[in-house]
Amino acid sequence: SGHHGLVQQGFWRDNRTWLLVGITLLVLVAGFLVKAQCLAFDWGEGREFEHYCYTDVQALYNSHVAPGQVPYVQGFNEYPPLTGLLMYVEGQLTPNIGAYFVLNSVVMALLAIGVTLMLTAMVGPSKRVLWWALAPSLAFYAFYNWDLVAVAFAIAGVWAYRKERFVLAGALFGFGSMANLFPAFLMPGLGMALIAQRRRLDRDGSGFGLAFFAAVVVVALPLFLLNSSGIIESYRFQLARESNLETLWYALGHLGRLFEWDWLAAMGDKTGASIGSGLFLLASIVAAAILAGLRRLGALEAACIPLF
Repeated sequence: SGHHGLVQQGFWRDNRTWLLVGITLLVLVAGFLVKAQCLAFDWGEGREFEHYCYTDVQALYNSHVAPGQVPYVQGFNEYPPLTGLLMYVEGQLTPNIGAYFVLNSVVMALLAIGVTLMLTAMVGPSKRVLWWALAPSLAFYAFYNWDLVAVAFAIAGVWAYRKERFVLAGALFGFGSMANLFPAFLMPGLGMALIAQRRRLDRDGSGFGLAFFAAVVVVALPLFLLNSSGIIESYRFQLARESNLETLWYALGHLGRLFEWDWLAAMGDKTGASIGSGLFLLASIVAAAILAGLRRLGALEAACIPLF
């Protein structure tokens, strides 16, 4: 069916497809059992880190979900709009943290299985899909937060792009960026690759970009009109955060403090980390666009550079 179509038209009927789905499900069950341990603990005593069961789903329940306030309109939510709205809807459907965690886990598991099927549709029911389905990170992070929403939108966008359904692809990346920002970082590389292939900005390229912005507007504008400060505060909160302990910037800052190298310690500060990560992100986006535009890398390979 060619590069842009489904690699395996009959992948639904291939037993290997369902083996991959089964492996994904087993990894998800393992991840659920690890995270569910936290439900038996009093939160905040540190045992969530000792048992590797920390999850934003539980940590933010009392502050973000239990009050029952509409995010961005009535109350603060630190996540982007689609994720915040999903948190709210799940909270309205469940009476307590236990039920909320289970419902959210089911939703995230379905999204993860959907990603397995989309990857299988694109590359066939091959061992390459195991890089996703059998990844330890899937077990540890599937129920850590709500990032699988953005992951599913991003993979769906890649599928649509490969099918040359560029308006749909742009919209999917736009909706994904409203769940978590990273799907937006795929746009420059994929857009430049399309321009390079067509040797101009044609209708497909314009539709790709406009559909992205239209999806963002559809999600964000109503919330902005209802309470402009609510949605702005969500992004302001993220910009004001210190570097997390699992980041490169925190590690560099820790080494700087350990060896009393002030210049290195400064890289772990909020200002240093913000400037450093911002510059790296900007450089990676520019590199992705240039390499895709010059056709030195494939469209997807170049587009993924900012994600690293």
